[in-house]
Amino acid sequence: QNFENKEEKEIFLLTSKDIVKITEYIKKHYNHLLWFKFIYSFGLNLNEFVNLKVKDVNFLENEITIHPGKKLRKRTVDIPSHLANELRIQCCHKSSEDYIFNGRNGKLHIR
Repeated sequence: QNFENKEEKEIFLLTSKDIVKITEYIKKHYNHLLWFKFIYSFGLNLNEFVNLKVKDVNFLENEITIHPGKKLRKRTVDIPSHLANELRIQCCHKSSEDYIFNGRNGKLHIR
């Protein structure tokens, strides 16, 4: 086999300093800060995040079900106490089929 033509994918990791810088920057934009908190706290990729629906949240059990893409399995995770109230606010007045987080023109996009 010829391994010379294969490209190595570069892995980009955030350091604690990077996370602090990002948090300081997005504190000025509540929605962006909330999105970052959810992505970071639940370990979501962008596709999982934009596809979260109200019906995925179980407030009685304090859990949220994550529906990943093709390769990963569906998982249910506990809602951290520091996010529970913010999640309730995002879900109120929405139907079960609505996305939790909306963009300017409806559903958020990963780009």
